[in-house]
Amino acid sequence: MTTVGRAGVIDGRDGAIAFARGGIVALATVYLVPVAIAALGARVHDVPVVAALRYLGLTGGFAAGGALGVAPLSGDRRAIAGSAAAFAVAGIIATWALEMLQGLTGRERAGTVLLFAVLSLAIAFAVAGGASAACLRAGAPGAARVGVASGAGGAVGGMFLVLPFLLSKVGLRLASGSDAQLLVDLSALTLGLLGPWVVAGAALGRRLEGAEGEGPDRKQEGIIRQP
Repeated sequence: MTTVGRAGVIDGRDGAIAFARGGIVALATVYLVPVAIAALGARVHDVPVVAALRYLGLTGGFAAGGALGVAPLSGDRRAIAGSAAAFAVAGIIATWALEMLQGLTGRERAGTVLLFAVLSLAIAFAVAGGASAACLRAGAPGAARVGVASGAGGAVGGMFLVLPFLLSKVGLRLASGSDAQLLVDLSALTLGLLGPWVVAGAALGRRLEGAEGEGPDRKQEGIIRQP
């Protein structure tokens, strides 16, 4: 059984908080997996092995975040597992996008890079948010709305991800390796990846809040939280 909220049902704030926690877990893997790979040193020097470890680590972090995000909203183990799988797919897309963005030379067109980042994260979070809503039996229209909102959050996140690159294109990049530039890069990465989780959680929470008036069957399905 899940916990009773302020009004006895899930709302947007509950979802945002739950998924923010999940997003922190996913973001932690983005920072820690490269450190762990570097710590292995000479043991891991094949490019395919490094890439595989990176994908496994980040995908696992996204999957754990998806499970952690849904768990406070529903006690249904199938819903939790389904959300974990959906965010694992999002993790694969996001990892691929990050790999591509980290390989930029600075000579790419700003519009092309921006479009790539926006579409990549929009697709990743639209799939994850919509599938998570479906796992919580939000219905096709509800899952579609959550997917659209989550995709919009992902699109904004993509804009943040490429902000340092865009600033450099207009001559505003700080000295490479400086503390200020490092702060800009880390802030862009954090906002770009964590923000979409919060948006997806809020959208899912609002959808589940709307299920309050859809009859007692929804309570039996775990949509409305029970004491």
